[in-house]
Amino acid sequence: MSGEAGASIEGELYRIAIGSGVSIGLAGDPGDYFARESAPFRAWLERAKPALDALFERLVAEGEPIVRFAQSFEEIWGTFVEDGEAKAFARYHRGGPLIVRLSGIRHMPELQSLNVAFLVSRRVERARMEAIVARVADAIVGVAPARRV
Repeated sequence: MSGEAGASIEGELYRIAIGSGVSIGLAGDPGDYFARESAPFRAWLERAKPALDALFERLVAEGEPIVRFAQSFEEIWGTFVEDGEAKAFARYHRGGPLIVRLSGIRHMPELQSLNVAFLVSRRVERARMEAIVARVADAIVGVAPARRV
């Protein structure tokens, strides 16, 4: 069995997963290895949740087109303005919210994996969304555990 120790958390406006950044392959039954190794990541995200909730509410207040996850959404090419022509996007978009999925590994202190997802109400610029991921990483790192995870 192989996998990465880590955890995920959901808020009304986001879904975030962090992990060790290293995939481990184990021969045979892993027992409680992944549960044990993932526990610090779960605790880390729980400590970060209030800051993440506040950050996403602040982003909405600042005018970012982020919408609540409690609805159907589309995942289609062209969500990022830079990915293609508006005409091609319009052909497939059915008018609902769009999901943004980005990695923030480069913002993490020890290159832990960071995957951030949120919904937007319209096409967006990738650079603006990458800046949001950097702010998410700052919120998570701000409550980093004293010991290395």
